[in-house]
Amino acid sequence: MNSFDIYTSKTLSLNQIRVLSRAGIFAIPLVSLTPSLLTLATHSLGLSFRMYVILLIFIVLSVAFLVLFCHLKIRRALTKLGQISVSYKGLTKKIGDYDQIVSFDDINDVSVKRFLYALFQVTEDGSKAYLLTVKLKNGKEQFMVVSAQSTSYPPVNFADTMNRVRPHNRK
Repeated sequence: MNSFDIYTSKTLSLNQIRVLSRAGIFAIPLVSLTPSLLTLATHSLGLSFRMYVILLIFIVLSVAFLVLFCHLKIRRALTKLGQISVSYKGLTKKIGDYDQIVSFDDINDVSVKRFLYALFQVTEDGSKAYLLTVKLKNGKEQFMVVSAQSTSYPPVNFADTMNRVRPHNRK
């Protein structure tokens, strides 16, 4: 049985957190394109080399500030809520003193999607957290933000664990 942290946000919605995560990641290609775009702009507009350097520094610092801002905003918004344990029998959600055990027999569908993207690669697919959607047979849906790496040793990936457990429970 592997345990993973569950996160919640009181200040931002899940969509806002996803947008902030992507903004931080997609800002990096902008920095890599900046020197070539500035070279084109300085030659076509006839700007001096000094102006080129000033613009380059300004853009790189602006993007670095954007990435740092997005990262800190997400970090402040997400707080640890509890843990979810994955076994071949089902999922066990522990929040404080409350334990909920959901057998795979009671689940219609389980989907795992990448949620937070990491600047520095945490997992093979580059994510720090996953959005777990559990659709129960009684019609209810549960959404959880789950950490990518387990709290147990050795650390295992959440998506790999779910893919390993799921085939054993299909009928």
